[in-house]
Amino acid sequence: MNDKINILLIEDNEADVGLINFYLKDAYQHNYLLSVAVRLSAGLELLANNDFDIIIIDLTLPDSSGINTYKEVYAAAAEKPIIVLTGYEDESVGINTVKLGAQDFLIKGKIGSKSLHRSINYSIERSKLLKSLSENTRMLEEKTADLLREKQKLAEAQKLAHIGSWELNIKDGSFTCSDELYYIFGLDPKECEITYELFLHYIHPEDKSFVKFVIEESVKDLQSFDFFHRIICQQQQIKTLHARGELLLGKEGTILRIVGTEQDVTRRKKEEQHEQLAMVAIKSYNAVTIADQEGKIEWVNEGFTKLFGYKLEDVKGTYGEILQRAGTELSIEAGFYKSLRKKKKPLSYENKNYSKDGNVYWVLTSLTPILNDKGKVEKIISIDSDITKQKNAEQELIIANRIAE
Repeated sequence: MNDKINILLIEDNEADVGLINFYLKDAYQHNYLLSVAVRLSAGLELLANNDFDIIIIDLTLPDSSGINTYKEVYAAAAEKPIIVLTGYEDESVGINTVKLGAQDFLIKGKIGSKSLHRSINYSIERSKLLKSLSENTRMLEEKTADLLREKQKLAEAQKLAHIGSWELNIKDGSFTCSDELYYIFGLDPKECEITYELFLHYIHPEDKSFVKFVIEESVKDLQSFDFFHRIICQQQQIKTLHARGELLLGKEGTILRIVGTEQDVTRRKKEEQHEQLAMVAIKSYNAVTIADQEGKIEWVNEGFTKLFGYKLEDVKGTYGEILQRAGTELSIEAGFYKSLRKKKKPLSYENKNYSKDGNVYWVLTSLTPILNDKGKVEKIISIDSDITKQKNAEQELIIANRIAE
């Protein structure tokens, strides 16, 4: 039995092919098979003769371009999960392909091992889940023993992917949802019942009108919906959810039911934010540190090492007291960290530090709190800008003024 993921990549840029293959190796080691087609026609031929687990396509190819590229691949393999590759200028096209049935889209230049691995796994699991949901919708009316087994499989799949499903009956207004949706909202399915009104109640106040508008427009235009929104769950925890929904129509085109899914993507969104923050910090010429909520250093960038001469292993787990030559005492910055945790707002101050070789550096330090979903400080970002020349000039001016007096 072959447990390797069988991937079809339709991409004509050799550099992009090499980069994606590199990320796949990093994410899956040798547990994947990659087939590459540089033209749409070659890709369609491979699809006709092979069974792929997932398809990754670039919309701009020598023999096809734009949304039509996706439509042709989808027509040839509608049952397979598809990930679309776009450039920065084509992000809206990627969003449109998702509306047409693509599981995800990735922007070239922002792809990494983690994001590619996450997108592939997410797309495969979501494709399986949607197929399972479609099958279970039909079986709900049959009330057979097979339904119970399928519902159990569905619950396990939803738990694995943190996806809850719901269904709204337009005719009688009844609202049903899976146990996983209860858990996402911080509720116990044995203790309460989620109605459509309660479902809307938990949506973040700033997102509530937007969610209502999207669903109402979807019903009006007879179109599916796909968007992100926040909720405030029972424990006052803020979560980010990815909502998708389909309209089930009757023979006369009237809406019978709305079937939707809500996936908890809070951790995924936070990881993306941290990755973006890390990329900015790495490229910064200033000294950047990331500390825990108490101020203990967890990470420093290259700019920190160039300015002060200390590497991560020299300061990790400390409060940076070595920079003030404070011995085992707490850094003089401890008071600023305490104020930051209390007010949860960025602050700046000037500070004198010593490099490893004994040089004195004046720096302008900016502290920024990173809050968790409960509003508490989770990380502290510190950026030190070298203002030594400015401070020396100020001292020289003071001395000159005194001599003049």
